Amino acid sequence: KHEETRKDPVYKICLCCTFFMNAQEPGNYCTTCGSKLVTHCELCSAPINNPYDKFCRHCGALLRNASA
Repeated sequence: KHEETRKDPVYKICLCCTFFMNAQEPGNYCTTCGSKLVTHCELCSAPINNPYDKFCRHCGALLRNASA
């Protein structure tokens, strides 16, 4: 039996605009609007594995501004 050992990438996303980057890259603030970047859902602490998600795939919480 072969088990998957690959980890999904984690991203830093801006909650105010569409900016994102790999969580391994240095920097904690958006270079587009200056907002703090997050790597996990603020409600359930699940990692953000898809930088395009607007809602958390684990709890359904809004990740970014609906207009972003």
